Amino acid sequence: MGYDGVTLWTHKSHAAACALYEKNGFALEAEKPVTSFGSSQIEQTYKITF
Repeated sequence: MGYDGVTLWTHKSHAAACALYEKNGFALEAEKPVTSFGSSQIEQTYKITF
């Protein structure tokens, strides 16, 4: 399809998702504190390039 990568967004509290991303080659690109879904969270962005 011509894509050069994929970027995923999640919260640090979703440990199973984070582990799955890392296991499949995604790297943590950024994280920042946010208020999301009514509580304080750490937002994370994972990326993989092809």
